[in-house]
Formats: sequence, structure tokens, C-alpha cells
Amino acid sequence: MERKNETWRIAFSKGKVFLSLHDPERALKSFELAVAECPVDHCHDLGKILFFLGITLKKLGMSGCALRSWSAASRLDKHPVSGKFLQRFSNYYGMIKQESQELDDWNAYHSIQLTKYLALKKSKKIGTDAERDMIYELICEGWEEMKANVDLSSMDNCEKLAAFSNHRIVFPALTARKQESSTEIPVDFSKKRRITYDDRCYCGSGLPYRLCCGRIPDSDELVNGLF
Repeated sequence: MERKNETWRIAFSKGKVFLSLHDPERALKSFELAVAECPVDHCHDLGKILFFLGITLKKLGMSGCALRSWSAASRLDKHPVSGKFLQRFSNYYGMIKQESQELDDWNAYHSIQLTKYLALKKSKKIGTDAERDMIYELICEGWEEMKANVDLSSMDNCEKLAAFSNHRIVFPALTARKQESSTEIPVDFSKKRRITYDDRCYCGSGLPYRLCCGRIPDSDELVNGLF
């Protein structure tokens, strides 16, 4: 056990050195090893590792994965700096903040529809560049159709989320699974009431639901995997 503790500490230290040397690729490998080897009951240490992992992912252009890492750090240890980074870089949907509300809405719509498509696949992954381009084009067409028929400017964010989830795109029939549209209704059963995206998450993290269990994964999380 002592040797295992030494392994994750060394990996964590190396990761910080690589990060300071502007080598995020090697830092990522070190932080991933540190997460894998760190004892599960060391919540404070895991929180620190996940915080630096988030910084590394952000530098590598995987901003959605970075937000997920900071969110996990905040849940594990109520890491105050991770919480500040979440608030600074995320939008209402719990996704990376864009330059405009329209881009925020588009990213949310895209990720919701991509999630629905991946749920139809046994592999849960995009297989080829051609498949990626085809699905992206279908989602773009769906977005243009939605904007032509729905006045998004008159909706609040909760109404937009419902509209994005309920808007149906007919994807290629890759499996026999039925394509359905549905809207998740967040409920705090302990208080016997629905919760809004700005309410504190029911998991006890202290974070708003939209930055915790209610986060919409960014496309880089869906494509690269959930760190």
C-alpha cells in the first residue's frame, strides 16, 4: 500500500512539472496515472489531481472534459478553486462558455442530439470521419429547421433545453432501437419537488445542478470519452 501511495504522488508531482514546462501531453499521462493509483478514500488528494487534470485538458483544447474534471473535483472535495474555474468557464448549460448566447444554444443542441445518436450505437462512438461529417450535417440541418420554426429569443434556458431535447432528427437506422425524444425532469426526492438548473444539486456537492449532475456534456467529451 505504501508503494502504491508513492506511485500516485510521484505521478502527480511529475504532472505538475510537465505542466509548468508547457508539455500538457506528458502532463495528461501523469495525471491520469495519479488518478488511477490514488486511494479512493483520499478525497482531498483526488480533488487536487482532478483540478490540475482539468487545467491540462483545457490546454489541450478539450474544454468540456476540463469542466467535467473540475466538477468531479468540486464534488469530491468541495474544492473551492475548481468551483471558481467552473463558474468562470461554464455557461448556463454547464458547457464551455462561448462568445454569444446563440453559440451557447447551438452547442447545447448539438450535444443533446449527438448524445441521442450515440445512444443508438452499440459502440457508443463515432467510427469514421465520414460518419462524423454526416451526423454533423444532419444536426446542422435540424438546428436550422428549429430556428426557422421556433422563436428561441422568447424562451428561457429551461424552455430551450426542453425544445432541444424534444426536437427529433431522423438518424440512420443503425440498430433496432427505437428513436425517442424525451426531456429529463430533475427531481429532489428527499424534498419531494422538482429542481431548477440553478438549484443546488441533490447529490450534496453544493454546486448548482447545471454544473453538477445536470451538466450537458460537450461534444469533445462525447467524442474523446468522459474523463
